[in-house]
Amino acid sequence: MKLKGLLGTTVIFLIYRWMTLTFRHGDGNVYLYAGHVLTQGILPYRDYVFADPPILPFVIGFLDVVTHRVVLAYLFLPIVLEAANALLIATLLKRWKSNFYWLAPAVYLFSLPILRTSDHLQGSQLTVFFSLLGIMLWDTNKPLLSGISWALGCLTKLYLVPAYAGFLLAAYLSKRKNLIKKLLIGSLATLIVILLPFLLLAPQNFFRDVILFPLLRQAEFSKLTILGNYARDAWPLLIVGLIGILRLPQPIIVFPLLVLTIFFLLFKDIFYIYVVTVHWYVVTLCVLLVGNLKKKWMQWGLVGAFLIYLGWSLYQYQTKFIDYSRFDNAQAVAAYFKKQPDTLPLYGFHELTPLLALLADRRVYNNVVDTHPQLFATHMLDRDTISQSASRDGVYLLYLEQLFPDGSRFRSLDGTFFSKKIFDQSCTHQTDIPISRSTDDVVIGIYRCSSTPLSR
Repeated sequence: MKLKGLLGTTVIFLIYRWMTLTFRHGDGNVYLYAGHVLTQGILPYRDYVFADPPILPFVIGFLDVVTHRVVLAYLFLPIVLEAANALLIATLLKRWKSNFYWLAPAVYLFSLPILRTSDHLQGSQLTVFFSLLGIMLWDTNKPLLSGISWALGCLTKLYLVPAYAGFLLAAYLSKRKNLIKKLLIGSLATLIVILLPFLLLAPQNFFRDVILFPLLRQAEFSKLTILGNYARDAWPLLIVGLIGILRLPQPIIVFPLLVLTIFFLLFKDIFYIYVVTVHWYVVTLCVLLVGNLKKKWMQWGLVGAFLIYLGWSLYQYQTKFIDYSRFDNAQAVAAYFKKQPDTLPLYGFHELTPLLALLADRRVYNNVVDTHPQLFATHMLDRDTISQSASRDGVYLLYLEQLFPDGSRFRSLDGTFFSKKIFDQSCTHQTDIPISRSTDDVVIGIYRCSSTPLSR
């Protein structure tokens, strides 16, 4: 019965997320294009700026080959990963003799932080998967494989490194520290095998993109706001989880959580989806505490409180967050480009352009797939050089714009990834297409840029 409930909860989550799945604009679209061009021999670091380790593009590239570029399959990946994460949490809890292991998938999958982030392809879900798998493999006396899994997680997102450090500390303090050598061998071998080709082909670019850029970039959002948003979304679980830490000091869980939390408190530039990486630790501690309570009325009272929280989470998601960054007109924009007689590449807002290039079967200009303002502010990319060459060669330039009743428009990130001067000289407005079917004032502004004189 418990197994059926556990699996049933996971299936319900998958069905619910499939029903709400849609295209969205966001940083995750950069990974989609990076994975696609990887199958064509176009490599990150060597051929274009890519400010992340390479594992996620490898995974997307594999899906690109297997599905023959069914983009929605890529977008379903983080949802499937979260379902797998929930099952891994339950499996760990069962190994640790928790009678309430079956509760974990529901508390994890339908909590507001996971509902908000589980359909955004950012790599955090894959990072959590590898860390969970690493702990599972360690717990089943497979230190070499555990080291490999942790290394794959760190090569997905570098912010997992502090959690791995906490895990190593817990392993060292355990009665099994004689296995740490195999753990480290697995991690080191994985790092060498995956990174060596990039270090041989473009060592300076790799160091600049993956190591230097995160240290140079400035904070985009208030750290207190980001942490406060997570606390607001998960406060009942945080309270129970804190009690769980005090009553059940499980080092293999607590040490990675504490070190990762300290890192987020100290690092200057964090995002909500980064912070949600700690969520599985919190849920695990909550469920462990339920099973550790002596009186049944306390156990089931806490289960009831969790169910109330999950109902609140679903309500909050449905009313406040489900439409966030929706891009359900993506196919309509792609259809516009498919109708054009030219083969000009696309260039523009990084949250939109890579996805549209995939859907419209067009190139991103010079593979400048990520036009995040921080890349220009830190001189990783040169705006004027790109603008000059793009206008000379010819591109479609894409902006996210707000239209106003008086006919004026606000162009998001105007002047950050394309020179205003060159824009005025070389670009003509082609059309506006609403980003969503539910609104007509937020549009994708499409411009054709060429040094050849154009009629206006």
